[in-house]
Order: sequence, then C-alpha cells, then structure tokens
Amino acid sequence: MKFEPLSPKWLDDPYVLYSRMRDAAPVTRDDDLDAYLVTDHAGCVEILKTPTIFATDPGRLGRAFPAIRRSIQMIDPPENVALRKAVAESIHAGLSAAAGTFTELVTKTLAGLTRPDRPVDLIEEFSRPLALRFICGVLGAREPDPTWFAEVSDRLIHGMDYGFRPEALEPSLAARRELSELTDSWLDEHRDSAFFSKLRKGVTTYPHDVLANTVRVVLHAGYSSVSGLVENLLLHLLIHRDVFEEHREWLLTSKAARATAVDEVIRYDSPVQVAKRLTTKDIELSGVEIPCGATVLALTGAANRDPAAFADPDRLNLRRTPNPHLGFGRGPHTCLGANLSVELGSAVLEAFLTEHPHATPAGRPIRRATASIRGIASLPVWLR
Repeated sequence: MKFEPLSPKWLDDPYVLYSRMRDAAPVTRDDDLDAYLVTDHAGCVEILKTPTIFATDPGRLGRAFPAIRRSIQMIDPPENVALRKAVAESIHAGLSAAAGTFTELVTKTLAGLTRPDRPVDLIEEFSRPLALRFICGVLGAREPDPTWFAEVSDRLIHGMDYGFRPEALEPSLAARRELSELTDSWLDEHRDSAFFSKLRKGVTTYPHDVLANTVRVVLHAGYSSVSGLVENLLLHLLIHRDVFEEHREWLLTSKAARATAVDEVIRYDSPVQVAKRLTTKDIELSGVEIPCGATVLALTGAANRDPAAFADPDRLNLRRTPNPHLGFGRGPHTCLGANLSVELGSAVLEAFLTEHPHATPAGRPIRRATASIRGIASLPVWLR
C-alpha cells in the first residue's frame, strides 16, 4: 500500500489504512520518502525510548541543520537532561503563579459564546484562544495577537510535513524565526515572571539561542498540543455523543474519570501522528535491516490502534485502563506538558457535559490538510 497521508482518504480516516499497512508488515521502506515506516506499538516504543540508536539530533550523524531548530526538541540525552529538568521545573513554577484554575480558564473562554442567532466555530472561537491563554498564562507572558499567532502556527504545522510537501519548509522556517523573535523579546520583557526566572537559573550552561528556541518550542508545543487535544475531544464528543452519554454520570464523578476519558480520546485520535528519528547504527527492527543514517518514521497514530497493545483498538472505550498510548511520545522526548494538557482537556469535557450538553453540529467539520498533526480547521456548532 502506498503511503499518501495528505490524500483525502488518509486525512478523513488514516486508521483503516494504518491497519492494512501494519497487517502487511509493521516495518516498511518508503522509497518516495527515503524513510522506514513503523506502524506497530512495540516498534514505535523501541524507537522513542532508545535515543542511542534512534536520534533526534542530526548533528550526531555529522549533518548540518538550521540553527533556528536547535532547541530542547532537537537535543538528545545526555545533553538534554538538565535542559528538560529546568523546563519542567519552570512550567511547574509558571503554573503555580498563573491566575485562576483550569475550570475558570475554560469558563472565561466560553463566556459569551452561546449565541441563538448563529453557530460558533469551536476552533477559531474556543480551542485556539483557550490554548493561547493557557500557555501564555504558564509563561507569564503577554498574549500575542491571536490571529497572527494562529497563522504562524499553521505555517509551522504545515512545515512538519515538508517530506510530503517540500514547498512548506521555507515558510515554516520563517515562522520559527518570527516566533523566536517574540520569545527572545520575552526573555527580557518577562524576565521576572515565575517561568522565566526559574528557567534562567536552571540553564546557565546553554547558549542564548538554544534558550530562546526552547521557549519558542514550549510556547508552540503548548499551544498546538492543547488546541489539537481540545479540537479532537470536542469533535468526538459530538460524533460519539451516545458513548459520552452512557458514561455521563461516571464522567462527572471525578477529575480522574474525566482524565481517563481524555486519555482514551488521545489514543483513539491523537493530534500527533508521527515522530521522526535517524539511526545512529545498523539496526534490525521486526526483521527488517535498517542501515545507519536512515530516516525512521514512528507512526504513533498507527501504534495507538495496534491490537497487540490495545484490546478492541477501534472502539472508543472511555474507561480504558491501562492505556499506554503514544499520544505524548515516550522516553527522553516525552511531552513535558502532558499531564497539564489532560487536566485542561478534563475541564473542557466537564464544561461541555454540564453547560452545553445539547451542543449540536452546524455543518461538516473541516479537517486540517496536515499529516504529522491531525486536527480540525473548523468545527461549527450550535451552543444553546
């Protein structure tokens, strides 16, 4: 089967096609991409947890890459250990200093959206503003213009697919530079915020550009992961209303119940679909010989539907435990804000179950035309 993640059939439902790929062979070589595709859960876990063999940093293979990409995302252990620790502690400090709870943040963003005269686009009017308020609150930074930020974010996300659409690379690099200019200014402007103050104390050994780029990564990853999670959560709340209604009483009993449900939505339809790595030596994976220096794509969206790891994987089971999904990655590059994203998603779920239980679609949802990040471009809904 030809891997065509930007084709309409893949964008609509990649999971049936992932299953066919995995059934044929969990590891395959794609000559068009000059890469190896991995679709099984065990293989993806091995890739994500073994940075000594599957590297994120091209420099480990002597390959040059733009300085604008040198950040926490592109630095492997052991060099990234102190940086990840500092960023994790800074996020915690920023969250502790942020005003209001997640529930209050969701309530504030929802305020005024109930309109009897017109439908609401939950992407433009809710999930994206919520995500921007959330991450800027954690950073203790002023919110940039939301329209500008959404456009820059879209260029970045499209650039993640440059292997499928090479023309998206340069606009993506330009978007990185624009965001880095913003975060570089924040390092001085917001130097006394809890996040930036803590970060400066913990990263004294890292160059300034790595620090600014890392703040850019935290800003955009926080924004894109939260908005993507909320988008897919709301979509499936509408599509699978019967499933959520069946478990409504349980979902409203505790944050833990809602967190379990949010985790399942992430597994079922994860915003992050792929992780790219480079092999540092010859390696065999599922009987396939992969040479040193090869590009390997761990298709985590496929891994999250692997029947070897999940019973009845194509069913949305809101009470699924355990749930070893790879929606936030695994290993030394695991998303540092995973727990916060789930907690915020839980607050969104509670708000819609209690305040908008009769929300109804006002048109067909429009999927993003992107492969690496699976999200919604438009979700028109009546909120009555």
